[in-house]
Amino acid sequence: MLNRIKKLSIFPFRKVSLTFKITLWYTTFIVLLIGSLIVGTFLVRDSVVGKNSEKRLIEEVTEISTGRDKFTPFEDGVTLSVYDKDGNLVAGAVPRNFKVNDFSLGVISEYKDVTNNKYLYYDLETSSARLGNGKYVRGVIQITNNINSWILPLIISIGSPFVIIVIMYGGYLIIRSSLKPVRDMTETADAIAKSNDLSKRITIKDGADEVHKLGKVFNEMLETLENSSKRERQFSSDVSHELRTPISVIMAESEYGAKYTDSVEDAKESFDVIERQSKRMTSMINQILELARLDSRLEIPKEELNLSDRIKYTLEDYKILFDNRNIKLSLNIEENIIVNANEALIMRMIDNLLSNALKYAETEVKVCLAKRNRIILEVTDDGIGINDNEKKHIWDRFYKVDKSRTTTEDNSSGLGLSITKKIVELHNGKIAVLDNKPKGTKFVVNL
Repeated sequence: MLNRIKKLSIFPFRKVSLTFKITLWYTTFIVLLIGSLIVGTFLVRDSVVGKNSEKRLIEEVTEISTGRDKFTPFEDGVTLSVYDKDGNLVAGAVPRNFKVNDFSLGVISEYKDVTNNKYLYYDLETSSARLGNGKYVRGVIQITNNINSWILPLIISIGSPFVIIVIMYGGYLIIRSSLKPVRDMTETADAIAKSNDLSKRITIKDGADEVHKLGKVFNEMLETLENSSKRERQFSSDVSHELRTPISVIMAESEYGAKYTDSVEDAKESFDVIERQSKRMTSMINQILELARLDSRLEIPKEELNLSDRIKYTLEDYKILFDNRNIKLSLNIEENIIVNANEALIMRMIDNLLSNALKYAETEVKVCLAKRNRIILEVTDDGIGINDNEKKHIWDRFYKVDKSRTTTEDNSSGLGLSITKKIVELHNGKIAVLDNKPKGTKFVVNL
């Protein structure tokens, strides 16, 4: 039963906003702090007032008895009176209910009257010609109902509610403003859940506190999720787009071979078509998977490579291909250029650029490697070139330029340059395509 009551009492508090909770907690703390201040003020009031009263009492009586100050019945809250040796009042005044006839010279004494009012009094013998020698000066100060002693506690007591209200409202506004990114995160997450739109972001102003950092991390997480979703959609689109044709050809040839083939030659021709399309499909799937893997990688393992030697070894493998097509290979490779890179990916990049140049070259391919502020690799062919409209799209997946550019049969998937660009980007580099005057194309890699 007790646990049930506890749950019921806590449950409504769990439903209120974080802004209200924080405001409630710190307001409670402020109320307790001000309450402690009021109680403490009342506790120390008597002590402080008593010490101040004693000090004033001694000062006033001393000044009158020594003649340093002109006698007046009332001075700074002290009631002053002068008595002769017989105890008769000669000058000054006495509080109404104050009845002390004996003198205690040089000692502060305490007296309470019939109404319980508390007094302090102090007596000294005169030592000046102004009042006459052999007389007594008495100073009396009332400390129980001294209005000055109540001013500070009274001000605190009256002003505290207004101060608490101002602090509570001001704090509520500050906390609400500080937690705005959190509310935006909640609204954004809710909007994404309803619309399935990962492109939404939280609007965050400049700030270095924990809430702003949380908002920035939330946006980075959304960007990662969006990119992952885009890669997934891109992969599905790539596969469905590019595999449709070879699958259709294979199905058509299979159906033709099953229904209409009358001779071994016809069947062999159909099998050849199926084999070519199957190899094309296998190659395309491998490239699509490779590109998908590259898209998902943010960092790659790297090591120091002698790029000059790697390019030379690759060109030796390509020499027979260039010779078979009577393509001249011109080299200008600076020795011992070291790069921090992933060897497998760099070799794939070089292979793609050389294959592309060999495909479109008419008589010559030039390969240059130099180190300036950065490492520059240039691969140039003297083919027909690429027009400006096509330059915008050559990095797109599956994009193929006009077949009139190539001097060989183009069976490419259109993924080579996309893979090359991704490899360069993973190495924090840039790649560009330029016109090679008077004709041809130059690919420039900047690492």
